[in-house]
Amino acid sequence: DLDCFARNSGSFMAGPSFQNANQVKKRCPEANAPTFPALRQSKKLCNSESFDNVQSLNGSTTDGLRHDSASIKLAVVAHLRKSRVKSVLWCTDFFCDPGSFVVSVSPPELSLAWIPKEFSRVVVVSPHMDDAILSCGGLLSLLLKKMECLTVTVCTGDPAVVDPANPPHGIALPSLRRNEEVAALRALGCDLVQLDLLDAIYRTDPRSGRPLYPTMKSIWTMPLDADESQRKALCAKLEQYVARKSGRPTLFIAPMGIGHHVDHILCTQVVLSLVESTDQVLLFEDFPYVVDQGAHVGVADSGEKALKRLNLVGAQRFEQECNTEQKMEWIAWYESQIDSIFGSHENVKPLLLKNARNNNTIERFWKVQKT
Repeated sequence: DLDCFARNSGSFMAGPSFQNANQVKKRCPEANAPTFPALRQSKKLCNSESFDNVQSLNGSTTDGLRHDSASIKLAVVAHLRKSRVKSVLWCTDFFCDPGSFVVSVSPPELSLAWIPKEFSRVVVVSPHMDDAILSCGGLLSLLLKKMECLTVTVCTGDPAVVDPANPPHGIALPSLRRNEEVAALRALGCDLVQLDLLDAIYRTDPRSGRPLYPTMKSIWTMPLDADESQRKALCAKLEQYVARKSGRPTLFIAPMGIGHHVDHILCTQVVLSLVESTDQVLLFEDFPYVVDQGAHVGVADSGEKALKRLNLVGAQRFEQECNTEQKMEWIAWYESQIDSIFGSHENVKPLLLKNARNNNTIERFWKVQKT
């Protein structure tokens, strides 16, 4: 496996994980005297600053990683530095034994080796008119260089009756937000489809006509039974993008639901009901809720809780770096949302940097499995 990497510096996936030195020897008998040159320096590297860098990239401080997997991982880092590779993407198994890891590395222009090659198109399902940029703008900017990408924004419809001077909960009207999203996605260079479904704050019970989610607090919940018409309408509109209908291998990127927003949960439930396998789905960690997990509901949320609500478990988590200044430029198009999300323009960068490495914003994505 290691020799394969030495011959191919374009992209590499190290895995499955090794849990102890004996497993390393079984998989690679030459581990004590490998042709992979950096391994000879592993003991020396374990005492160097690079080991701390590896720990922070992986996000793990387990003893298993420190003593069992470190030499291999550090060897990869050492080889990358010699090869002048500037982009490293670490991904970790979510529910794994201490010491296990999966590493994906490649030069910047090939930094999407973890996106399966069989997909010819990516469809990002964005619940609202800012979620695609907020949670996966950086990934989209890279994917656009390699394949067709489409953002499908779900909740963009106009409510039947609303006072423009006094919109519900003080949230800007969809007509304004649609224009902001068009400008932002144009700046990114991504195709956009805006569906005409209503945001949760505008939806009503089809029997009584009363609001389904009458307060801001009430939208942080699982979809109500009376909201079934929204589910059916979204299913009908998204079905055309599924591979068995379109004839095109399509990867769906949908929200994980961190934050417990009903629209985010409903969107992903529909996507999961349409695809043949969870291999066709990648879930994004919902920003800003992932960095402000007690926002709105006052109860801290987590990725594990979000997956459990969807009857899923995490298989792998991937991290994608995004230039923070570039992401701020995309976000700036959503003028009506700056105060409600960030509080002010001055708070945009500090909030983005709560999920960051080397001053680059981090976007996280999950491969999942059904329970």
